Amino acid sequence: MSIELTAEDLARAEACIPQPKARKTGITPGKIVFWGWHYPKMVLREGVGVHLGSWTGKRALHKLLNKPELLGRRPTVSNLPPLRVSSLTSSRHACITAVALRSLENSSGRIVAPTIHDDGSLGDEHRSFLKGLFPATRFVDAKEASQALDHALPETAYPFLRKLREGFFMMRKFIDAHVVDQGWKTVMDADVFFFRRPEQLLACIGNR
Repeated sequence: MSIELTAEDLARAEACIPQPKARKTGITPGKIVFWGWHYPKMVLREGVGVHLGSWTGKRALHKLLNKPELLGRRPTVSNLPPLRVSSLTSSRHACITAVALRSLENSSGRIVAPTIHDDGSLGDEHRSFLKGLFPATRFVDAKEASQALDHALPETAYPFLRKLREGFFMMRKFIDAHVVDQGWKTVMDADVFFFRRPEQLLACIGNR
C-alpha cells in the first residue's frame, strides 16, 4: 500500500529537518551550561565512580594512537576471504572504531578489510593509525561521497532525502555506504564489540 503525500505534507515534514550545524570550538554558552549545571547533576545522579571510569577509559583509548600494539596481534590468517565492513567514524572515535574492528577479527578468526567513511575530521594521524592496524583499509572522504551521491541520488530528483542527510548526520551511515559502493555489504557501527564468535552474522555474510 502506498501513501500519497500532498505538497502540504511534504512542506510540513521538510520544515522539521534541522539545518546542518557546524561544530563549535572554544567556550560557548551551551558548553558553560552543560559543564556548570547539567554535568555535575549527572555525576551526582549516576555516581562519581561511573564517570571516573569513563574518563579513565577514554584516556586509555587515546593511548592507542601512539601504542597500537596494545590491541594485540591479529588472528591467524585463514584461507577464507577477509570480512568487508563499512563504518562511519570521526577523529574522536577512531580509537574505539579500531577496538570494535579488532574485536570482530578476534571473535571471528577472520581478517577485516574495513571501508572507513570519514566524517571530515580524520587527520593523517588517525588514517595512519587505522591503516597500520588494518592494512586493507579504504577511506572514503567527503568529496568521494558527494560525487557518489550526485550520481546515484541527485539533488534534483531526491531533494528531500539529501536534506535529511545534511540535517541528520547519522543518516550518512545509512546512505553513503550504499551509494559509494554498489551491491551487498555489511555496515557496522563504530562502537559494536564482539565477545564471542558471531555465528549468525558470519552466516549472513557467507550467504550474502
